[in-house]
Amino acid sequence: MVHIIFLTILAYFASRLSLIHNNLSGVMSMPQYHYPMQCFFFVFLIYYWYQLYQITKRKALVHISGLCLLISLFMPFKRSSHDFFSECHTYIGFIGIVFIVITLAMFLYDLHQTHTYLAYKLLQLLISLCLMLTTVLYFLADITGLFEWLCFLSFIIFLETYKHSISHYL
Repeated sequence: MVHIIFLTILAYFASRLSLIHNNLSGVMSMPQYHYPMQCFFFVFLIYYWYQLYQITKRKALVHISGLCLLISLFMPFKRSSHDFFSECHTYIGFIGIVFIVITLAMFLYDLHQTHTYLAYKLLQLLISLCLMLTTVLYFLADITGLFEWLCFLSFIIFLETYKHSISHYL
């Protein structure tokens, strides 16, 4: 239920500007959405930071990704600007996302040690989600609100499938 609430609010914010030509950082740079989006993403980040922390052995990766995303969240970002803070917002946020992907890959590696079949099933899910996201990115040629929403959806699907599968197999 929490995931549906988060995705609905995220879709609302993403739709405040064109889903095809703008991203969530662009919406957050608008004065009327800046603080509500910061509050929403802070809660979103803390919730999923805790979720990842609970299920992984690689606590340091989760903390690095969470800290990068938290720093990125509070960095000022201006649309159509290449100032220092906007660039830092982009790069630090990207580094946080890379560490999340590494954490998900580590889930699969750890799972492969004990439950090979389940690891392959989740690997198929992760590859299919990555292919879908790559297709969207290829056709839109930019990171847009639609792409970001699909990334969050993919992350939630992977996380819930992992948690459900682990509870089922254990």
